[in-house]
Amino acid sequence: MPAFAGVAMLVNMTPGPDTLLVVHTSMTQGGRGGMAAALGILTGCTGWGIAAAVG
Repeated sequence: MPAFAGVAMLVNMTPGPDTLLVVHTSMTQGGRGGMAAALGILTGCTGWGIAAAVG
C-alpha cells in the first residue's frame, strides 16, 4: 500500500499538459492570459466532473 501511495503522489505531482499550457500562455501573454487559460481548464474539468457524476 505505501508503494501505491508513493507512485500515486508522484504521478499527481508531475506536471501535465494543462500545467504546460498555463505556463506557456503566462510566458507569452502575461498573467492575464495565464489566468484565462487556467480558468478555461478549470471550467472544462468541472464540466467533466459534473458529467461523470450524472452518469
